[in-house]
Amino acid sequence: MIVEEHNIYELVNDINQHRAVNNKFFDKWINETLNFEQVALFARNYWEWTFRFPEALACLVAATEDIDVRAEYSKTLYSELGYGESSKVHSELFKNFVLELLALIKVKDNLNRTVTFSQEPLLAATQAINTWQRQVYSTDYAKALGAQLALEWQAYAMISRLYEGARNYMGYWNSGEQFHEACEFFYAHIASAEKEHKVESIKSVQIGLEEGADFDAIKQGYNEQLELIANFWCEIAEGFSTVKNEV
Repeated sequence: MIVEEHNIYELVNDINQHRAVNNKFFDKWINETLNFEQVALFARNYWEWTFRFPEALACLVAATEDIDVRAEYSKTLYSELGYGESSKVHSELFKNFVLELLALIKVKDNLNRTVTFSQEPLLAATQAINTWQRQVYSTDYAKALGAQLALEWQAYAMISRLYEGARNYMGYWNSGEQFHEACEFFYAHIASAEKEHKVESIKSVQIGLEEGADFDAIKQGYNEQLELIANFWCEIAEGFSTVKNEV
């Protein structure tokens, strides 16, 4: 078991150097102020990923008969779904933040726009990651262990970077307090959720290895998940250059 544990931590050790969290999207999101259309494109696709993820995770809970692994992933799932309170579901918290932000951008830029992101295009990379997660989490237990490990260990860096970029818009709110009230999505993750999810994901991999799960398959799922995440952000960044702000 000592060898497997060392391999797991070696696997996640340099995740912050991966293009899943170091990419053109975050460079632009953190260093620039985006227009209405760019924010809406990001919101549409990130919301879709966030909204669909619990469906995939539920498939993983159902796919294993190990009670300890089920318990670990159920804790993650319960967190994602707002601990049973629909208004606290993570996809809802994100939607609340971004709709509020879009409304403020509309006023600032004097735009004649409906404040919604539902009409924005759903990108191929978004569909690819959702389809892959649902399929792998349902059918390939070892790969799914690695995929969930990758997702949770990049997530803290991802949410932190998203929050850093969100701070570019703090002045759009009437007060700092109002901005912070709108940022519950970020604070829920940074304060505790993502740190807990990291622990839950690594415990599940450790249990899987104890039961004979193939480490190479776990590593494959880990790497494939990170590449899909990287492609997701890359396509959104590429989409920024094609959308135009409409008056």
